[in-house]
Amino acid sequence: MKNLYFKKTKLLISLFFLTISFVLVTAQVYGVDTVATGPRSIVDNLKTAGDAAQYDTSKNQVTDYADLVGQVIGAFFAILGIIFLGFIIYGGWMWMSARGEEQRVTEAKAIMRNAVIGVIILVGAYAITFFVLTALEGFSKSL
Repeated sequence: MKNLYFKKTKLLISLFFLTISFVLVTAQVYGVDTVATGPRSIVDNLKTAGDAAQYDTSKNQVTDYADLVGQVIGAFFAILGIIFLGFIIYGGWMWMSARGEEQRVTEAKAIMRNAVIGVIILVGAYAITFFVLTALEGFSKSL
């Protein structure tokens, strides 16, 4: 039991440091001189990266509160999709490494089933919200 705890702890610490390293290295990757210009915000770094990749970043300005909420919800769903993928991969890895142990196979199936149920709930919530807001928008335009 202790061995499993240490493995999970080591995995979480590794993922934490990997995430932090991605966040801290973005300025150096995009060639931003943080010493001369001072620390910049994440939005500025993303705009610099978009300009370097020759994307048209002029039309990505948030002009409306609804657009901002939509972008936040989109980012939230993207993060949840990555988490879902992580759970599915973890459950599959657990299942493949179970070596016939029925308890681990059952655990792996439960992890994968719960991940799929979670995504179904999220997609359902998004669909209901989209339907209601679209209906309300159409109703308010008709007034």
